[in-house]
Amino acid sequence: SVVDVRNPDAAEKIGSYQTLGRAASGVAVSDNYLFVADGTNGVLVLDITIPEEPLFFARYRPASAPTFVSVAVDEEMVYAGAESLGVFSLEFDPAASTFSLAPVSGDSLYRLDHPRGLFVQEDRLLVASGDEGLHSFQVGAGGSLTRLGQVLTGGFAMHLEANEEYAFLADGFNGLVAVDIS
Repeated sequence: SVVDVRNPDAAEKIGSYQTLGRAASGVAVSDNYLFVADGTNGVLVLDITIPEEPLFFARYRPASAPTFVSVAVDEEMVYAGAESLGVFSLEFDPAASTFSLAPVSGDSLYRLDHPRGLFVQEDRLLVASGDEGLHSFQVGAGGSLTRLGQVLTGGFAMHLEANEEYAFLADGFNGLVAVDIS
């Protein structure tokens, strides 16, 4: 659903888009594009130039049809978390409406079981990954990812937000966990 929140006291639904996967579980916005993690339907890109009428623009769906649960965007790079696989680093070209898988260096990211929350900030990608806690990756040229480290949080890391110094994780039964990332 698209909700107009310009007047918080009178927020209203102004539009919607029914995804084919019917499993939308993560969204990210960049310019006039909305990226949706839509389960086995892949990562959708919707044109939201007219917010009341989101339009299908592109989709990334590999043949193996993984279950996408999270998404984050930084300019032309899209990071998508797939259950039982890990994080896909994708280059998105809006002029051609295409995705391409970016190179991955260092440890294989496809071993992360629960990449539920993604947060990208300049040259760093943070991943809330269930019982695997918080993972941190260096983003290199062309979206290449190199693992920097991991912090076990004691719970089930499901979502995160961050600033320059701290990552804040919704950690399931463990509540809120703050991690120093400076």
